Amino acid sequence: MSLIPFAPFLRDYLPLPSLIRFLDCRLNVGSTFTVISNTAAIPIAGNFANLPDGSIITIHGNNLQASYEGGDGNDLTLTVVP
Repeated sequence: MSLIPFAPFLRDYLPLPSLIRFLDCRLNVGSTFTVISNTAAIPIAGNFANLPDGSIITIHGNNLQASYEGGDGNDLTLTVVP
C-alpha cells in the first residue's frame, strides 16, 4: 500500500519513522527534503506521474513544491511553501 498516492517510491528512500513524522506535523516554510539524491552526473530523466517540476502538492496541510533540479542540481526535492 502506498503511503502517498503520487509517490509510492518514498517508502524506499525515507525510513518509515521519518516518513510518518514528515506526514503528521506542520513543517516550516522553506524546509527542503531530498526525496531522490541522484549521484549520477546527468539529471533525472522524466518525472513522476502527477508530479511535474514546479508542481505543488498538499500533504496534511503542508504545501510542498517539487523540483527535479534541487540539491546539487540534479536531485528530486520537495520544499515547503506557503
